[in-house]
Amino acid sequence: MSAARNPTERNAFLEQFSAESAGMGKPAPTMEWAMRIVESLSPCRFDPANPPPAIDPVISLRGTPIVTAGNIALLSGQAGSAKSQSFAALLASALAPGGNEVDSLGWSMPNGHGKAVIYLDFEQSQRDFHTLLEGAMRRAGVAALPPWFSALHLTGRDPLVGCDALLALLWSSRERFGGTLAVLLDGLADLCHSPNDEGEAFALVRRVHGWADEFGCAVLSILHRNAGSDSLKMRGHLGSQAERKAETVLTARRSDEIITVYTTKTRHRPIPERDGARFRWDDKVGMFVTEEAATTVKSNRKAEERKVLGDAIFDGQAPGLTHAEVVARIVKLENVKTDAAKKRLAVLRDKGFIHTTATGLYCRQDENC
Repeated sequence: MSAARNPTERNAFLEQFSAESAGMGKPAPTMEWAMRIVESLSPCRFDPANPPPAIDPVISLRGTPIVTAGNIALLSGQAGSAKSQSFAALLASALAPGGNEVDSLGWSMPNGHGKAVIYLDFEQSQRDFHTLLEGAMRRAGVAALPPWFSALHLTGRDPLVGCDALLALLWSSRERFGGTLAVLLDGLADLCHSPNDEGEAFALVRRVHGWADEFGCAVLSILHRNAGSDSLKMRGHLGSQAERKAETVLTARRSDEIITVYTTKTRHRPIPERDGARFRWDDKVGMFVTEEAATTVKSNRKAEERKVLGDAIFDGQAPGLTHAEVVARIVKLENVKTDAAKKRLAVLRDKGFIHTTATGLYCRQDENC
């Protein structure tokens, strides 16, 4: 229903609203009530002359913002896609002493102000929980945990226990550490009795999102996809509502022992799968290690192929070749037609794999002729 533009329309609007409200058991509004409500909403109005301060991202992936303070984000994926290991690497990036380079699998969560970081695990066994955090410490290169870091193993506990624990930690961290930087929830669905109960699911998302806003922290939660499905749909009404409210939704996908993490929804710059953070298990170091992004691998392979072709063109030839001679060499080496050879020559020249002299002759990239 739109706002009325003159007193007659406004009164008609209030009369209609009054009738609707009465039907819902609410008291009939008055003009005094309406103006009081409108006045109370003043802080919510858009004011182009008073923009809010810029907010740095709390969590980034490969240099791209994922979630900022006051917002929630999701990491989804099928079982076995190393989502918890992503959390361990993210924690390592915060735990590592300032300036120390660690392989955080592309994740970044700097904590220069020493605010609280809270990790709640609802998914793993006690032993797996312990092993995961030991791995995070080893990855970060630390022998002890800072006081601002809290990690609780709550697998199998009632959802109310998890909610109370999180709220208590948020309140106490405000006093002890000046606030909370981030909350990592390994198992958002474990904070409700059923992710398929619409009312409960909506209330949980509203509660967690509200805490993120109230305490000025970022919340990143793991939420599984529907079992046995190839779609990106997450579990129940909880998944649908959480995705609607999330600043960013990430997906972890396993293929040929390579895990790729990328965005499927974001309010920031997207991270397509080809540019996603990639990692794999390394038996030698006993942990997951970073792999180059697919686009980087492809670019490097292309560069190597062009270098090989550029060198092959001049193998056994005179130091300098004419344009026609280079084209003829490419036709022979690549088994392509003349037009395709000319295009490949242009790329080789533009990318610096061969160069031309003042006389118009073509030379190998590292030679003069």
